Amino acid sequence: KSYYVRGTFTAKNLDFANYWVAKHNSTPELKSFSDTFLNDVAYDKNENPIYTIDSTEDLYEFAIRSKYENFKNSTVQLGADIVANEGTATENGWTENDSPTAWLPIGSNDKPFAGTFDGQGHTISGLYAKVFGSPLAMFTNTDQSCTIKNLRLVNTYFEASGLDSLASFVGTGGGKFYQLYSDAILECKGEKVAGLASRIQKASK
Repeated sequence: KSYYVRGTFTAKNLDFANYWVAKHNSTPELKSFSDTFLNDVAYDKNENPIYTIDSTEDLYEFAIRSKYENFKNSTVQLGADIVANEGTATENGWTENDSPTAWLPIGSNDKPFAGTFDGQGHTISGLYAKVFGSPLAMFTNTDQSCTIKNLRLVNTYFEASGLDSLASFVGTGGGKFYQLYSDAILECKGEKVAGLASRIQKASK
């Protein structure tokens, strides 16, 4: 069912996750018409999907998509070094006269990332974000089943205020983490801050 309100078309009950693609700095597109990293898919021996991120647009699309899908039993891998923002991270945020695009952390309370993220030795640079009262890292929430590995995070600035968690890679959650490097600048005005992963939960037995 759909209806018009003051000249604006509104639709109800759209299956966004399966038919639409959220685009960085753009309006959503039908997946069938979109050039998306989800179309660049291979499969492992167990027929689980492997998605490859080759560009900044792919990375932001993955971050947006992670709010609707947890990528359980999937692998998301980097196929190249990624520069999210030009300029340089500083103790005051970013180089003067630059307006960096804010990073949208991967995962959420409702959809913690549950797949494998393999950097394949590549580097992500230029992430920038400021938040209040919520976890902040490249991955804001992760599931115990996730794996994050083989990744370098450089030239990055994260600032968190309020009583929550701040880190380079994982704000809160669990999982397995291997071969991670970060020189990110972390500005914490709360209580929980760590270099790589902040509020990590023990796996249930």
